[in-house]
Amino acid sequence: MPLGRRRLKLKKVSGVLIIVVFILLLGTFETGLTSPGANKISLPPELKELVQENRPGVYLEQEEAEREFAAFLYPLKDREELKPEAISIAGERARSITREEALADIEFLFRVLPAGYAGYELMGSDEVFAISQEALKKEIKNFSRDRIWVPELKELLLGQLSFIVDGHFRIEGQPVFSSPATFLSEDIQFFKGEEGFYLQEEGARYYLQAIENRPPEEYLRLSINEAGQLYYRLFKRGQPGEKQELTLFLEKEGGLSSKKVVLQPAYPGEYPEKFFESFTVKDIPVVTNRSFFSEGEQELDDFLESASRLREAPVGILDLRGHRGGSDYLAGEWIANYTEQSPVLAACYSDLRTSTASKLMENRFRGDRNMLEQVRQRFAPREEGWSEMVYVPPEELESEGVLLVLVDNQVASAGESLIRLLMQVENVIFMGINTAGISHFGNVGLLHLPHSGLQVEMGVTLFFEPDLVFREGQGFEPDIWVDPTRALELGLIFLEKLIP
Repeated sequence: MPLGRRRLKLKKVSGVLIIVVFILLLGTFETGLTSPGANKISLPPELKELVQENRPGVYLEQEEAEREFAAFLYPLKDREELKPEAISIAGERARSITREEALADIEFLFRVLPAGYAGYELMGSDEVFAISQEALKKEIKNFSRDRIWVPELKELLLGQLSFIVDGHFRIEGQPVFSSPATFLSEDIQFFKGEEGFYLQEEGARYYLQAIENRPPEEYLRLSINEAGQLYYRLFKRGQPGEKQELTLFLEKEGGLSSKKVVLQPAYPGEYPEKFFESFTVKDIPVVTNRSFFSEGEQELDDFLESASRLREAPVGILDLRGHRGGSDYLAGEWIANYTEQSPVLAACYSDLRTSTASKLMENRFRGDRNMLEQVRQRFAPREEGWSEMVYVPPEELESEGVLLVLVDNQVASAGESLIRLLMQVENVIFMGINTAGISHFGNVGLLHLPHSGLQVEMGVTLFFEPDLVFREGQGFEPDIWVDPTRALELGLIFLEKLIP
């Protein structure tokens, strides 16, 4: 039985993102419901083909997945661990510490990481972490004052640990890794003909030969305009605040010309922290969900019931923009209600089984006797330091109606678990921009550094989909790319055209 296989009484947590990905869906969610209805709407063939292409790639068979996954599980048999009682949550943070105390905190953290952070091997193992540790020690030794303000130490840690591509690895709640931003073109629209992608200007077609001397497909994504017409727009990832442009090479009547296009950042919108809302626009049901954290059982029940409402409609919208995460288990329950089938979350994963990992998770769930007992069972130390890899193959779930799911780059953690489950459901289309890509390092434990009191959080479970593609910081791409602040408006236009 997976940890936490029960209805949890969840509380609202402040901050942009909830960072505990604790429930991994090992089993099925029993529904006892009947088979899907008969009001089926089919997607247009060209869109259905694109949707299939956008789903995760070829999944590995279990034997091959286990072999490749094993490369991420570094040996721990001869690693010396700190005593669990030393890995504490020691209360208030200090204002300043001595240079020697700062060095001791750094030494402490880097002794915890090998047996406490599931991404240690994936992020470079001893060689890379040793470089980071030496750089930190050098900065501390060269500090101009004898005492160091704790916020200064925090910034040093964030800077020297920024090589860790993990949105769940945090210092005082701030991730060490900064995801690249998404940039899209605004006015230029490409269409696809028999001879390739073209730009229509003054009645003439300019065919796109290359972008940045690369195949056009690398920089084009399907979109939709206000008239409900599907077209292709330019796409690129880059660092926030930097100017992003692309050079296009176009051909008309045998002549080749170039054109530079500046792309604009696709900023997510701001949404109220309301857990759940359900309403209707133009006879189309819309359900919004911004997190899996709720303060009441009735609200949770209403949210789960909303899946049935969407299931019974020929088309509907699930708005997940700004989703802050929470409990994976709620994702599974919602999908079970929507499909009237028993979903499983396709996965390859393994838990660190060390005294360090167990203590980090005990720190997370201090005061919760039931969860503490489950933590001690699941993460009980083993000589090899890891649990056996769990392999869960994907299962396709049938669905009669069309569900449009609105996403942006704030959807993360358990929100992305719901995305993964929805990708296994027939007739689901995603609209918006890519999700955050915060999902590979789950079951987030915590500690406080002994002198500064700085809180450090790290995942003790390594999680992949069965294709073993690393998507941290990249996320899942939508099928139809639009400005996320206009996703609901354009989504309604899109769905109206599907209704007979």
